[in-house]
Amino acid sequence: MNEGFSRMLKILGWVTSINVRKMLWALDELGIAYEREDWSMPLHDPKVPAFLALNSNGQVPCLSMMTSCSRRALLSRAISTRPTTRER
Repeated sequence: MNEGFSRMLKILGWVTSINVRKMLWALDELGIAYEREDWSMPLHDPKVPAFLALNSNGQVPCLSMMTSCSRRALLSRAISTRPTTRER
């Protein structure tokens, strides 16, 4: 596991969001530890400055410990560091 994933990740978003569920599923499959915090309307507005500082698009899911909140960036990075079946 590389240094970027050695820390706990925090996923911001409702578990009812299909995109949040995809991210949680991928992290579970990769064995990456995370915490999740409910963040979306009506509980937390993703358009407030605190959230926009993490994700300027104001959308969930968002990774609070990553510089990018892109699911594609996370998955590409995680998959590129995951050992292949032969290496396990």
